[in-house]
Amino acid sequence: MGRGRWVVWGLGAAAAALLACSAITTFDGLTGSAQSGASEGGTIDAQGGVDAGCTADLTTSQNCGACGHDCFGGPCKQGVCGAVPLVSGKPNVGFVEVHGPLVAFAAAVDAGVISNVYAMQSDGGDLRVLSTQQDGPNYATSDQDRLYFSNFYSGEIQTVRWDGSGFLTLTKSVLTNQVILTSRGVVYATQGDGGKNGGLYLVDTAGASPPTAIITQQIGPECVAEVNGGFVFTDFDYGGKSVVRVNPDGTPTTIASGKNPACVASDGTFAYWSDKVAGTISRTHITTGVTTQLAATTAVPGYVRVDDTYVYWLERTPGNVRRIRKDASGSAELVYGGNGMVNGLALDDTAIYFTLGTAGLVMKVAK
Repeated sequence: MGRGRWVVWGLGAAAAALLACSAITTFDGLTGSAQSGASEGGTIDAQGGVDAGCTADLTTSQNCGACGHDCFGGPCKQGVCGAVPLVSGKPNVGFVEVHGPLVAFAAAVDAGVISNVYAMQSDGGDLRVLSTQQDGPNYATSDQDRLYFSNFYSGEIQTVRWDGSGFLTLTKSVLTNQVILTSRGVVYATQGDGGKNGGLYLVDTAGASPPTAIITQQIGPECVAEVNGGFVFTDFDYGGKSVVRVNPDGTPTTIASGKNPACVASDGTFAYWSDKVAGTISRTHITTGVTTQLAATTAVPGYVRVDDTYVYWLERTPGNVRRIRKDASGSAELVYGGNGMVNGLALDDTAIYFTLGTAGLVMKVAK
């Protein structure tokens, strides 16, 4: 296994863990997303306010707790949408990536490390193979035309069109981690081969030029996010334990430190990051470095995503997906809980997508 890699293939599930410090919203055993102000019956609109013109039954999958809150075929109970499987029966499922109506994911071949990369519609239809025999694909990013993904073990950054054509290897590094798509090309993090050999690199989307170093001599970069013309990344292994901002001129600044920062996301103002040893989700201001702890757990938090309202994170074991408001108000909510090792996490405007690795499932739940 690679150092600190989150999307690890073939691990068994650990014992269930409970959130410790933050208050948790639970849903009578149903794992799904909560609607603020939702109730059985009544007339609450999709924004949680009273809608005098809404007379729908708010207990249905099409109007779950709020008018127009669609569960995408999943169950509705007490105003909460449950998760629905889009794909099942794969030996071991890794990343998931969403772009518009398309969803991509990686799944191991015969429960091993070698994997295939697939695409489908966001309702689970039109499942197709994009690429085969990949060596540990663990992170992905995309645009309208192409999917880009990293292979942890081979160190390759690769791309393929959504229809499966035009496969390219953009570059090859050592122990590659997260990839993100920027206006300048594909940025990827690499852990290197030990010591301070990791860094962030930029490669053009056609692979026509050698990679350009953004920052080098880092210990163990895992996750990276673009922010204000620069980047923020977690450098977590072998004593690094930092959240680092890289300015547009390439100069680094440590904006936060933790016991073992794992993954990071940003909305341009804050960096939201998980600490897999401390078991916390925190928010750090990109400029001032002021850090606020948003949630704490006795599980091991991993991948982080944000939208306009929430920060979402996965807890690989016992298999939870949670969220909390970015402004630190309210309680942490259990989006999905306790059924297999969660590997990947992605968002679109209306839904949360995640993978249950050893259970072989790609799941979707309404926001």
